[in-house]
Amino acid sequence: MHRSKTKLTVNIEVLTPLFLGGAQPRKVDRIMPLRPASLRGVWRYWFRAIAASWMWPEQQDRGGNRMVKALAKAEAKLFGNTSERSSVIVLPPKVSKDPETMSPPDRNRNPGQRYLGYGLFEDRDRPPQCIPAGSNITFECVLKTKTGKETIYLDLACATLWTWAALGGLGARSRRGYGSVWIKSFRASQQSATIDKWNDLLKLHATPDQYLASLGQGIGRAQEAMNTFLNSEGLGKAQLADHGGKPHPSIRSLDGIAHLRGLRHTYKTGLDALEHAGSLFRNFRSTLQRNNRKQPPLADYFEVKESLKRNRPPRHVGRAAFGLPLPFYFRTLGGKRTSFRPKPKSGKSDRLASPLLFRVFRLAANNYGIALINLAGKQTAPPLQGCDLANKHSNGTTPAPSENLIRDFIEWAVSQPPPSNSANTRRRRPRNHR
Repeated sequence: MHRSKTKLTVNIEVLTPLFLGGAQPRKVDRIMPLRPASLRGVWRYWFRAIAASWMWPEQQDRGGNRMVKALAKAEAKLFGNTSERSSVIVLPPKVSKDPETMSPPDRNRNPGQRYLGYGLFEDRDRPPQCIPAGSNITFECVLKTKTGKETIYLDLACATLWTWAALGGLGARSRRGYGSVWIKSFRASQQSATIDKWNDLLKLHATPDQYLASLGQGIGRAQEAMNTFLNSEGLGKAQLADHGGKPHPSIRSLDGIAHLRGLRHTYKTGLDALEHAGSLFRNFRSTLQRNNRKQPPLADYFEVKESLKRNRPPRHVGRAAFGLPLPFYFRTLGGKRTSFRPKPKSGKSDRLASPLLFRVFRLAANNYGIALINLAGKQTAPPLQGCDLANKHSNGTTPAPSENLIRDFIEWAVSQPPPSNSANTRRRRPRNHR
């Protein structure tokens, strides 16, 4: 079997602080801040998200077991497994800036950054280190493929990396906008129309609407690259041809995105974008903030409070759609607390990642925007992936919520005016009266 090698060089820019772990807690390793194995791990996740948007369980595949096996075979073709070599070799990345310590955002001046960075800044004695915004990271991949399949694998690799950068990010709190990155360029050892196609998607746009339109185009291209790859390898034939009515309930995929939405405003820095989006998220969810705006609490506030009084499981907990675990604290009940965790139908779990992604993106003229991406935007992609809710204060369980509250937050956030320091807020000059 003849195999060929294609060298792919990727240059990215860090848009918001990137929090990574190392040998010492809360410190970035100075010798190798980004491990190739860690990069491959997040790329695998987004490979599955693309593939699972195509590969649905067949009608006779109860539980989707055959679909999961077919998905694993497809993933192994690109990334390898315990019995098959990877087609992708990742060399240690080069980072342009040294790690630095980030002081915790002030609770009063930057509540949004703090809210989205929950857990990062609680230890005052050990503020976290990060790769700072503005850093450039360059890494090289070597694609080893069968002769004649170089273009297919190169297209799939670019599709996976583009999807990761556009939707995924890196490091702690990446679902909440930290660790947002922008791929500045793809370069291959043999420049081709495939590379040109993906580089066209990396061009900076003037407005958030233009960016979101290109984001939709990129998702479509990524799915096309995956479909071509699967067919070329003869993988997932039954899943591609015989959809059983809905995707696998326990796998997040691009199919769950119903709409691509973003805040209408532009910002001077990525942290400014995070601050505004985080403040809106806090103001929407927090009972105290809603009271300050003379708005009633969210409905689950009263339901959970009543369940604690009567020692019974609540009938609904809408905010669980934003991810678990979910704590509640009631001053009016003498500081009584409770928290909710997922109760899967099989196995054990104490966490369930949020389907709502905050993603900072780069615009022209040194401006930034922020997208709000809901991976559970369709009824076929439930927020809790089939899990019920459980807490220690009651013996029963609570049904999983719908995605209605996520949708309501996005619609409300998009309708809000810009903050006073956003890039598209103009200062009015005083008139010169003579």
